[in-house]
Amino acid sequence: MLTMKLNITVLVILGIVVSARGGKFVPKWKKQACEVPTYRNEQSHYVCTDDGEVKCLPGWTGDVCDVPICRPGCDPLQGYCNRPGECLCKLGFYGEKCNKCIPLPGCQHGYCNTSFECICQEGWDGLFCSEPTCRQDCHLTRGYCDNPGECKCRIGWAGRTCKDCQVLPGCVHGYCDKPLECKCKPGYTGLLCQNPICSKTCHKERGYCRKPGECRKSDATRIINLRADLLVAHTLS
Repeated sequence: MLTMKLNITVLVILGIVVSARGGKFVPKWKKQACEVPTYRNEQSHYVCTDDGEVKCLPGWTGDVCDVPICRPGCDPLQGYCNRPGECLCKLGFYGEKCNKCIPLPGCQHGYCNTSFECICQEGWDGLFCSEPTCRQDCHLTRGYCDNPGECKCRIGWAGRTCKDCQVLPGCVHGYCDKPLECKCKPGYTGLLCQNPICSKTCHKERGYCRKPGECRKSDATRIINLRADLLVAHTLS
């Protein structure tokens, strides 16, 4: 009997109380919790049994029933609750169960696996996935695209891959080595290479040509020659 009393004394010192019924050990803090009427503690969510045990009310758990039980399915890491049955999301997550991440603000064509992430969809690049990936053969500096897989040429460039220069608008018989240039092909001259170069023997005032190397009489020359022929014919008659 003395040994039993000593053991009980030790247990009390350690914060464990022996129940009067059945010799059941009850933690001292539980006994103290039950000694305080629940109406005096607004944060209490429990009732005490006849054995001095703390029994949590529905929706609460924990040693002193101060932990609310969140909505079923609420993510245990990304969600929390202040009262039973709710599911509040931590920063960077959303959804009914807080199981969806929020992408990086400004992310346009991307998604996330973790909060504030921006993983680009196929065909997009950049920090915010806002830069389309042009067609693979599109020139890096002379071409651009508004949508993935396109290849549009910048001013002064042309061709499927935008590698070719574009001649000056209006250039007739010319070519270019650089953008918006009009270098005349052999036999042509002028700002837009629109004038053919006549034969070397062609008179500058009385002759003309429609293609390089030829020489045609001008209308004025033909009229003068016609008058001369008529005069000769009249004289002979």
